[in-house]
Amino acid sequence: MNEIQRAGNTIYDRYEELLLEKAALRKECFLTEREYTRVFGGDLLMLYRLQIECVRKKKTIEFCQRAVNRGEDPDEAALQAFIMKETEDLQENFRRLAAEYESARNVGEITEADLMKIRKIYRHLAKLLHPDLHPQTAESEDLMEFWNQIVVAYACNDLRALEELDVLVAVALTDEFGNEWKSDIPDLEERIKTLEDEIELIKSKDPYQYKFLLDDPGAVLEKKNDLQEQIHRYREYSEKLDQILEDILPEGMIILWSEGAF
Repeated sequence: MNEIQRAGNTIYDRYEELLLEKAALRKECFLTEREYTRVFGGDLLMLYRLQIECVRKKKTIEFCQRAVNRGEDPDEAALQAFIMKETEDLQENFRRLAAEYESARNVGEITEADLMKIRKIYRHLAKLLHPDLHPQTAESEDLMEFWNQIVVAYACNDLRALEELDVLVAVALTDEFGNEWKSDIPDLEERIKTLEDEIELIKSKDPYQYKFLLDDPGAVLEKKNDLQEQIHRYREYSEKLDQILEDILPEGMIILWSEGAF
């Protein structure tokens, strides 16, 4: 780092502080969203599954109605292919949400002591390698890979990975740069203003705002009740669609939904 710029220069310290604050907020958002998924994921998955079910039934009604209008019996193989194509993205989203829910449920507890170690190591590594402090990081494939691993480990509270990266980064920087790992950072005031704006934006949106909901047991209960009401309404809607479909289909024809849809 440029020594003249560093020595007694509080504007640089402010820039560094804001970079660390932004990283901490991103981590908080990651952990808050995971907790939100853990608390509400079961209900959200059920609701999403019912929504997909209703989409499938509406698409089936649409397909069968066109066939009936042509005076034909619906082709079951063509129907299944049509439904799978129309709901492919929805099914993929469902699988992703299910995986996130399972991951959130299996997260282990972490001690306050380990959290302090994680914060300390991350701050040290950020000062050494953060691309906004050291443009050379972005120019080096190896260093950028280290930085990406640091960001992920920090977000996931992976103390062991951060401890290993702390050693590996020190060796890499010494081997490549010796004691000449310095950077000049232009336009600090402009960068600071941009960071301040970004931080305020993060705080104003989800998933950061989820934490206020999660910290309020009454709000959590209200949210769960709301999700249950939506689930009930979609179940009723699904039954109505069944009746519409039954009225459209030729006598004796039954639609067998594929078990692989989810």
